[in-house]
Amino acid sequence: METADLNLGNVRALRPLRVLVAARDRRFLRIAGFLLLRTGFEVDSLPRPHDLLTVVDRQPPDIVIIDGSESLAEAARSVAVLEALYPHITVIVVSDEGVSPAADNLRVFPKWKSFEHLVLDLEAMHLGAPPTQPENGS
Repeated sequence: METADLNLGNVRALRPLRVLVAARDRRFLRIAGFLLLRTGFEVDSLPRPHDLLTVVDRQPPDIVIIDGSESLAEAARSVAVLEALYPHITVIVVSDEGVSPAADNLRVFPKWKSFEHLVLDLEAMHLGAPPTQPENGS
């Protein structure tokens, strides 16, 4: 089955999806946490992204949002490791506008401009549907 043909129809999660937001930007952590909680996700915040693997290993979330604003290369490495060790976890990278992705296959969403749209797409993306918004700020 191709993901483009995936129709979620009436599919609903049996439990709230757990989202881990990893960012040094405390303002982003607060806003992301608020928006995610408001839409029904369980949220954990990680202000020290270098502890990401330890936290995920201890209690794996369904979705990880990584702030790649400081270093997309570091975010790409984290994504690669998480996808290799935990293929069932959906990993998303957000970054400030004007930053181009380090790799063509790295999903990078604008950090502030479309976060509300990203929140709406998280459950669908976790189930394998493509995002409805443009990626990489375009």
